[in-house]
Amino acid sequence: MPDQYDDAGRELMTEAELADYLQLENQALLRTWRSQKRGPAYVRVGRLIRYRWADVQEWLECRTETPEKS
Repeated sequence: MPDQYDDAGRELMTEAELADYLQLENQALLRTWRSQKRGPAYVRVGRLIRYRWADVQEWLECRTETPEKS
């Protein structure tokens, strides 16, 4: 991933930053995932939605698939 996503010193990212990080075309999929309780954990700050880097990394780790050897 590009250096701009290095989580050193950063606790939270915006919806737009996460969509960019995950290489999504737009943020609508994140909103859909939130409404379906499927996406990474998020923090609501007033009306704003923020994502913790650690939660995003954990969510991605849980979705990592390893091909089976035959």
